[in-house]
Amino acid sequence: MKFDIDIVKSLLEFIEESDCYPEPIVHCSDKSQIELLSDVSRRVISYHLERLIEAGLIDAKKRQNKGGAFFFIYGLTIEGHSFLANAKCDGVWKKIKDKLESVKSFSLDIIKPLLIEYAKNVVFGT
Repeated sequence: MKFDIDIVKSLLEFIEESDCYPEPIVHCSDKSQIELLSDVSRRVISYHLERLIEAGLIDAKKRQNKGGAFFFIYGLTIEGHSFLANAKCDGVWKKIKDKLESVKSFSLDIIKPLLIEYAKNVVFGT
C-alpha cells in the first residue's frame, strides 16, 4: 500500500480537532469515528494509523482480534503537534508538496526537517 502524506495530514488534523479526550477515538474495520474524505477506505486509514503510531506522531493503541484491527486513539504526541503546527504554517505544506512532486517516494524522515526549515523561513523570514 502506498503511503499518502495528505492522508497523514488529514488524520492528524482530525485527531487534533476531536474533542473526546480522555475517551479515545475508536477506529476498526466495520465502524469508525474517523471521518475523512469519502474515497478513503477504512483499510487505508488503518494502514496510515499504524504508520503514525510507528512514527510516534499519535498516542494510540492497536488491538487485533478475529474481526480485525481496533485502534484506540488518545491524541497527538508532542511530536505530532509539532509536525502538524509546522504543516499548518502559512503555505508550508504546499511548498513541501511542490518540492517533492518530482520524487516518486519519500518518508516522514525527509518531510519532518523540511517542515521545520520552511516554517522557520515563514516565521523568521530567512
